[in-house]
Amino acid sequence: QVGFFESGEDASPVTLPKLDELPLSELLKMEYEVAGMYLSGHPMTPYAAWYKTKQIIRTDRLFARAEEDADTLDGTTVTVAGLVSSIREQNTKTGAKMAYCRVEDLYGAVEAVVFPKTLAQYGEMLQIGSIIQLRGRVDVGEDGPLKLLCEQVALLPVDPPAETAQQPAKKIAAGLYLRLSGEDTSQYRQVLRLLRVFEGKDDVFIHFTDTSKTVKMGEKYRVMRNPVLLQELMRLLGEENVKSV
Repeated sequence: QVGFFESGEDASPVTLPKLDELPLSELLKMEYEVAGMYLSGHPMTPYAAWYKTKQIIRTDRLFARAEEDADTLDGTTVTVAGLVSSIREQNTKTGAKMAYCRVEDLYGAVEAVVFPKTLAQYGEMLQIGSIIQLRGRVDVGEDGPLKLLCEQVALLPVDPPAETAQQPAKKIAAGLYLRLSGEDTSQYRQVLRLLRVFEGKDDVFIHFTDTSKTVKMGEKYRVMRNPVLLQELMRLLGEENVKSV
C-alpha cells in the first residue's frame, strides 16, 4: 500500500488511450461557449448547398428584398434553413404558450414568431442547437425588424460530409473579434475609423458573413480594448457581434 502522494516503486505507468477527434459540431459548440461566436467554421457549413435551391432563401437576401420592396414581400411565404440560436417563450392573454425563435444561417439571422398551435406541434424540434428548415409568412412590421410567422418546421438531416466532420477547430487567439456582413459596407468603414482612434497592442479579427471568412487585421488596426471602444462597437454592430477574448 502507498499513500496518495507517494510514487511507489512498483507503480505501473499509466498509458492514456488514443481517442478519435470529436465531431465538428461538438468542437464548434465548445468554441462558441468560449468565444461567444463561431470562428473556425459554422454548424450550417455542411448544408451550404441547401441555400442554392429555390426553396430556401438566405436571410441576408430576405432582408435585402424587404428594403427594396417591403409591400410586395409582406405576407408572402418563404422558407429558411438554419440553427436555432435562441428561443424565448411567453404566455398569451389566454394563458397559452407561444415563442420567439432566432434562426441563424451562414449569412445572418431572422426571428420567427411561433404561435401556440404551431408551438404545440413543432415545439420538440425548436430547441437551441437544432438545425431546422422553417416555413413562415413574412411580417414586415413598422415597429420593428422583419419577422417570420412560423407555419411549419422540419429537422434537417444530420449527415455532414465525412471530410468536414474530421476537421479540428482552430485554436482561438486572444484579441477582439467582430462580425460584419461584408467589407463593402458603411459599418465596416466606421469600424476601421474606431479602431484607428483606439490604437493599442491587441489584435483584431473580423468575421465577414458574406464570405464566411475570418480576417486578422494588420498592425495599424491593433487596439486597446477599453470599455469605451467596446461600447461603441456594440452600439454599431450589436452586442452579439462583438467579443473580447
